[in-house]
Amino acid sequence: MLLTDHVDIPTELIRAQEEERLVVFAGAGVSMASPSNIPGFVDLAKAVAKSYGQKYYVKQQRVQPPDVFLGSLNSKNGGLGVHEMVKQIMSEQTSRPSQLHSLIPLLFKSARDLKIVTTNYDAHFLTVLKNYGERYDGFDIFRAPALPRGDDFRGIVYLHGNVEQDSRWLVVTNRDFGRAYLTEGWARDFLRDLYLSDYTILFIGYSHRDTIVDYLARGLDIRQSNRYALVSASDAERWKEINVIPVSYPLSPEKKKVHYELQKALENWTSLASSDIETHTERIERIAGKKPAKDQKVDSYLTYCLNREDLTVIFCRFAEDFEWVEWLDSKAMLDNLFREEGTLTEIEKSLTRWFVKTAFGSSRQEHLTFLVSRRSSLNPYLVSSIVEHMADSDLEIPDTCQAEWLNLILNNWHKGETPGLAMLKALKKVDVSANPWIVAKAIQNFFSLSQTGKPAKLSLFHRQYDLEPLVEADCLKRFWSEIIEPNLDTLHEDILSILTSQLMKAVTDMSVTNSSLREYDSICSARKTIEESEPESNPQWLHIYIDLVRDTILHLIKTDNKDRDFYYEWWRRSRAPILWRMLLYAVSEDPLYSNDCRIMTVLDNGWLINPVLKAETAKIISNSLRKVSRSLRMKVVETIERELERLCRISDLSSVQRSNPAFGAILSAIEKSGVDSPEIRGLIEALEEKERS
Repeated sequence: MLLTDHVDIPTELIRAQEEERLVVFAGAGVSMASPSNIPGFVDLAKAVAKSYGQKYYVKQQRVQPPDVFLGSLNSKNGGLGVHEMVKQIMSEQTSRPSQLHSLIPLLFKSARDLKIVTTNYDAHFLTVLKNYGERYDGFDIFRAPALPRGDDFRGIVYLHGNVEQDSRWLVVTNRDFGRAYLTEGWARDFLRDLYLSDYTILFIGYSHRDTIVDYLARGLDIRQSNRYALVSASDAERWKEINVIPVSYPLSPEKKKVHYELQKALENWTSLASSDIETHTERIERIAGKKPAKDQKVDSYLTYCLNREDLTVIFCRFAEDFEWVEWLDSKAMLDNLFREEGTLTEIEKSLTRWFVKTAFGSSRQEHLTFLVSRRSSLNPYLVSSIVEHMADSDLEIPDTCQAEWLNLILNNWHKGETPGLAMLKALKKVDVSANPWIVAKAIQNFFSLSQTGKPAKLSLFHRQYDLEPLVEADCLKRFWSEIIEPNLDTLHEDILSILTSQLMKAVTDMSVTNSSLREYDSICSARKTIEESEPESNPQWLHIYIDLVRDTILHLIKTDNKDRDFYYEWWRRSRAPILWRMLLYAVSEDPLYSNDCRIMTVLDNGWLINPVLKAETAKIISNSLRKVSRSLRMKVVETIERELERLCRISDLSSVQRSNPAFGAILSAIEKSGVDSPEIRGLIEALEEKERS
């Protein structure tokens, strides 16, 4: 987030602060600022050297770092030791907490949240924390070498000790650092656990030239991206080398304000951290209530808001102009709405609901154009949100626009996730006569069969049902009764064409493994008679499909629509026995078909003794045989005799009748027909004689 014109704090840092995962490492730069005026490590070495009557030069640190130099002094003075001198220098009475001392604690909400680690010796943080009163009441203090676990602590940690304890515990010389980081390792253990923890670490007040940074860098080669440093631009590269992400700020040319941008950034950050919902609401309303403006800091603030669930909801309350959609898109905040896979975050879901609400709150179609122009699949949550809004809201957009929205939904339908019943409610709001194409497309979508996703189990002759339509059976029934059936004059072609195609697909995909064994067609055998409306077996969708084909063709027969002839021929030519049965049922009900035509349909197609067609064939025989010409009855008899003769050469008559139940059904139908002719009597007598023998 852009906190000043020059300082951009990463979102991860902001989020870590809000989620109480932030640890601030405070270095000498925090205490060097006025009015603290505490010397850095090099200047401290100079001050101690002066007390010893020696000099320590800045250039000297290249060959003799400050800790090594200070370690060399102890052996040369029998009086006041280096540690005590350091304590005196760091306890200067005129020194006061700097603005940075006051700002850093404000990044933490309470003593429970407080996590400051400092390598400074002064006690200015303690002064500030006590001055804040109840906010940090009861905060914990840890001083070297008595340190807490680095991966689980609260309070302030003086990693190298502080002036309020015995000076001998201050980590000052190279020998002290050796004990802290090597031999005894209390600082090493603390840092190791901290660097490996879930905390996000922010270094403030350190320079790459600091000797202490070399010690802190030990263990930073652990590859984690949870460490940041607020540093001057010139120091940025050095921090990258030790696997710390630099957050840079420019130095001011004015000596007294050299780190002004750092201070300003912390001021703005703490102000942001202390803002309550009301403050954010007022600011968001001022921004989102208008069109987006070209302002980097405003953009940065909104980007921050849209990384928080609560503030995203507030943004969605006030942003109405379509230009905000374009703004969000430019920030890649809508990208996941165009990914078919993946679950949206709560923030993305809020933006999705906002997008849909604003889309239908305008008479213009910018949102629809925006979605279509992306030429990408839509996320299931977005699709569901659109269709549910269309189903439950009073839309003030033209029918044609509603149809285009529904078309978008159908193009991005997600099986099992897009609500079918909501789609029905939305479809019912569209004038079918004016927009039949959208209902036709819905028929195409809803009734298309797809794999269930379950492994298909093979039985001896056919596979188990591993196909299903796009929506649930109840939805299909309502789609028929509420939309299709009242508009069959317009929609009959669509429903018959798609259902015929899908039944053919089902036969191909799910039926006989050996095409010569048609009696084992699992699609056909699932239904005893076409007239039945109650299914005897699963799947339920199959019986719905058969019922709808039956009722549609009956509508065409009732209205004397000549289009039915096309489907009769299509079904006859198909290799789907269920469609042959549908044809036989239709011609038995069609008054344009004479009794002779019905019998000829059975004979010409070789269906008389086909076992899977026995119910519909028997119906035609029993109803029509008595009314046809003698020559046609003779053809029926000859067909049966010829087939019996062929089969009896293979096995006896009783075996034939058991293996092909069509014989018994046809003979029963012949008797039921009441035909009194010598040919029929002769056929029946011959069969009875063969059975006795």
